Amino acid sequence: MSDVQKVLVSLHLLSTSATGLLDALTSPSPPNPPLPLPQLHADLLRLLSLIYANTTKLTLALNPPDLTPSYNAALVPLNDLTAHLSTLASNAVSFDPREHGRALASEVQHTVKDVIIAVQELVQAHSVAISATEDLRPAGKGKGKGEEYMIKTATVHQLIERARLPGDDGISSSNAKAVRKRWNEQGDILQDAVAELDDDDRESGNDDSIGEEDEFDLSAGVLSDEEREFKKRLHAIVIRLSSAYNDVASNLLAPTSPLHPSAVALDRLLDTAVPLTRAVDDFAASVYEGPGGLIVPKKALVKALRSMAKAIDDLWGDAPPDESEVVARGSRRWFLEETKALLLCIASLRWPGESKH
Repeated sequence: MSDVQKVLVSLHLLSTSATGLLDALTSPSPPNPPLPLPQLHADLLRLLSLIYANTTKLTLALNPPDLTPSYNAALVPLNDLTAHLSTLASNAVSFDPREHGRALASEVQHTVKDVIIAVQELVQAHSVAISATEDLRPAGKGKGKGEEYMIKTATVHQLIERARLPGDDGISSSNAKAVRKRWNEQGDILQDAVAELDDDDRESGNDDSIGEEDEFDLSAGVLSDEEREFKKRLHAIVIRLSSAYNDVASNLLAPTSPLHPSAVALDRLLDTAVPLTRAVDDFAASVYEGPGGLIVPKKALVKALRSMAKAIDDLWGDAPPDESEVVARGSRRWFLEETKALLLCIASLRWPGESKH
């Protein structure tokens, strides 16, 4: 078997192996007892670095600038890449959702899946390029930087570089960091809701420009005093909700937080992020719905806010609230009091002329 054929066979085997690894990641089975988290995280970063180097060597061996390919030299990084990719998948499934945290395990496995898919696409690009051009390419000519394999190599590198970034920008080293990262990402919805209300908050307009479709659009035309007050109150509630949501990250999920909640408690808190932010977004959008359009969003928001408040309180475990605690922003009592106040504000908000339900 020639070196070219050996490379093609190895590329095919690697692609097939990647498919199996992706299947294994869909139903991970962590080892029992769980492995130490610091060791797992360190091994994860080390394996990613090795795969980065393997893909670089593979691409350079198969497509050296202005030189003919060295298929024999490509076999070593190919074999190493196959082994390292398998070990990477094994590392990813070793993150135990129950022990290390569901948010962290999900983040790691999602990242590893992306890397495996990118590597698989890279080896497939190499296979196609070799099969299509080996007999046609003049000696001493490279394939050019615009070829598909270059794009696929860059994709692998970008994924790994992103994972290896320091701090919260890279792959998380703990469940608390994974929860904080996703909590902040989900919070972008609240920032958008506030920004949209800011943009639409104009004091006057032209009555003649209001069409039939703008009948209940409070951003179109002149607002009555009642409508202006309604929108002002709704806007203030959304800002206050966004602020309370951000306080969770800055006070309870911060590295300096005195709390050390369990992975389960943190995951339950994260579970409330999507319902809460969606409910706030729908609540903010109800300003354009007209009378009756506020009822359903209010109910959904109250339910989501109560769920988040309970998950926040559960971060303290079974300890009862300290009634003597100073109500400082970000404290347990502050979140309890802020939730009560927000629930009252939401319940009392009504469209101008809307009857009390």
